[in-house]
Amino acid sequence: MHASACRRVSRAARPFALLALCAGFLLTRPETASASERRGYQDDFSQRTALPLDRPLFPANGRSIAAFPPIAANAAARAVDAYVAELAASGERPEWRGTSLRQTATFRTSAGTALVYEFTIERDGAAVGAVYAGATTGTTAITGYIPEGRPLSEGLLSHLGAALAVPIDHARVTFYYSGNEQYGAAYLLDSMEPLPMTAEVLVVPETHTVYYAPDFVATTADEWTDHFTPRMRVTDAWAAEQQAVRTELGARTAAPNEPRSLALTATVSREVPGGRGSFPSFYQESRKWPNGTCSSGCTPVAAAALFEYWDRNGFPKLIGTDSGNRKHTYPYEADVIKALEEIRSALGTYCLGDKAGTGATLSSNMPTGMTKYAASKGYKSFTADNVVYFRWINLIDEINAGRPAMLSFTQNGGKVGHTVTVYGYTDASGTSNDTICTMWGWDSQITKCFNVYSSTDDWSYLTRVRK
Repeated sequence: MHASACRRVSRAARPFALLALCAGFLLTRPETASASERRGYQDDFSQRTALPLDRPLFPANGRSIAAFPPIAANAAARAVDAYVAELAASGERPEWRGTSLRQTATFRTSAGTALVYEFTIERDGAAVGAVYAGATTGTTAITGYIPEGRPLSEGLLSHLGAALAVPIDHARVTFYYSGNEQYGAAYLLDSMEPLPMTAEVLVVPETHTVYYAPDFVATTADEWTDHFTPRMRVTDAWAAEQQAVRTELGARTAAPNEPRSLALTATVSREVPGGRGSFPSFYQESRKWPNGTCSSGCTPVAAAALFEYWDRNGFPKLIGTDSGNRKHTYPYEADVIKALEEIRSALGTYCLGDKAGTGATLSSNMPTGMTKYAASKGYKSFTADNVVYFRWINLIDEINAGRPAMLSFTQNGGKVGHTVTVYGYTDASGTSNDTICTMWGWDSQITKCFNVYSSTDDWSYLTRVRK
């Protein structure tokens, strides 16, 4: 069970039988592997069996395709643009002349890593095919294409909508790909009612999530997670060859008479109302608490910062008892010390007894503790829960609704736990630029915005607090 033990440290009908995305089905440079190797690569990969480690594309010393650095969507788009122009000009796909490209989906692993970008080929706003490009340097540059009709994402949404008998909001869908012709979609709902329960989907009421995949029905969220964990491995040398393909394609330009418009999914940045200015400068202090002398703990500090936000926005008795809605700014104020004592008690925070004087809180205590504290102040409408799956999309949902959230994670290989209050994000739709902005709460309160992909932190729980 995860505990945020926060050390005070220095700053420091089924859909389309398609193509095997990432399986080299349509390599742009066939010479990077022999025909027999490519066939073995595709055929073995399309079967969910043990990987043949004696083949060049399945080496024992290879790395997971999800472990390689990400590729930005705009870089992938340039390669796709040149690829579409090349096929149109060569006569292989003459119907693609005069078309435009639009990024329509990002397919991810169960861990949230982007693996494949989907670009829909359009003529006069209608889909006439789709091209798929690798989203990490460990995937094939151009992974494959649909020669005509609607893209894979649209088909998945159509089948999911039919299974649930409700309209599907594309913005609330996460698309999944496991690397062996297995695709899926997860849909996040505000409420589980009214929904027909069908055998085609997995419904997880605790997270308000519905899972759907063609030819695969998970019975638990853990089973879904395992299914969409990619097994494929490739060598650094093979990845370098594919990067050379991307570079070569990106350097080309479409024929002068074939200008092609590129529409990438827009980057979205949002904060809760007031942003950073709506939060106090709370941080951990070492004090004598009713249950011992140690640091206040990062989870109580994050909780106090979140409650202070709501104290300033319509719930003036959450921190202190004044009805004038006075702002509380620092952790050494009498009202804040009293609030921290009560929050620590509600959350079950304890002194770890180590030399660092760490205050620790079990993440599983957070939902009950948050609602218990709010109710003690007269606000029984507050609810809270922990989200383990789809933390990124749930976080986006909370910020969009104007609600800060608490994020718990581990650092340094699980040796240190920490909890922060999140107030903003940037969603770059699967590129390497997704970020979150937090009230960090170590020795002094700082605002820390960090890149979701390059961070070595391991997200554990997202705690949603709703009023």
